Amino acid sequence: MVALLALQNNVISPCGASFQHRMADANYSIPFWQQVASRYKSNGLVAFDLYNEPHVDTGAIWRNGGMVTEGTVSFNAAGMQQMLDAIRATGATNVVTVSGNNYAGDPSPVFQGYGVSGINIVYALHAYTCPHDNDPSCPTNPANQTQHIDSRWSQIAQYFPVVVTEFGFPDRSNGSYNDSVIRYAESQGWGWSTFMFVPVAPNGPFDLNVDSGPNFEPQPSAMPVLAGLTAN
Repeated sequence: MVALLALQNNVISPCGASFQHRMADANYSIPFWQQVASRYKSNGLVAFDLYNEPHVDTGAIWRNGGMVTEGTVSFNAAGMQQMLDAIRATGATNVVTVSGNNYAGDPSPVFQGYGVSGINIVYALHAYTCPHDNDPSCPTNPANQTQHIDSRWSQIAQYFPVVVTEFGFPDRSNGSYNDSVIRYAESQGWGWSTFMFVPVAPNGPFDLNVDSGPNFEPQPSAMPVLAGLTAN
């Protein structure tokens, strides 16, 4: 197995709240990756996901960093290239996944000329049509029960590895969406990992397991995942 360590929550000001911000911050995220990379650089079964779901205004900031405003706070964001360079400076050659913009669904930065430079890079995407459980009409709409992955990811995959690092559907009784994502990813030759293997809490409708052990009984939404893992 490969352990993919992801930076998902961070702070953007001293003693600030740690949660998923618009982008990684330069003050804390760079040292974070320097320490993690130094710890795991001798283990090829550990990979690094630079920032889980960036959502910044431009491809230039996504790649190179810069000032980002979030609410009433402005902070100096760390770009994907900066974080990758910090990892490589430790001597770590581990695989690094680089998530697209707009919560990892949008590959626009690469098409705008802001792709990252380096080795062992995998571009990563998240595939959701109903990313939240606060709109009960979304999962009941048949049009939302199949994947809607941006077709430009397939163009990127002609030159770089691509992996779906998150996908899920907020209805534990329905496996149609998860099945469609897996089928599409495998038809493209991509890897995939799903969200999420926990029972009922903390993410409710997205949970794939009925219980936390010892049997880890799958929800109906997990059956395509179980079949896919078995097949692979």
